[in-house]
Amino acid sequence: MEKICVSGNTVSKWETDKGLSDIGIIEDLAKALGTSVAELLTGELCENDNLPANIKKNFYVY
Repeated sequence: MEKICVSGNTVSKWETDKGLSDIGIIEDLAKALGTSVAELLTGELCENDNLPANIKKNFYVY
């Protein structure tokens, strides 16, 4: 809650469908939750089927 500057009451309203978050904090909220904005908005896990994009590439200079 501190990461996105909202109160516990605000989060409780989101969790009980009694309120919605401000669209201006969506990116910060997604970051704080360790997810993407798309996953946050849809509620579905988005997986990247492009395997090379999922692999951390190392470059060596000799």
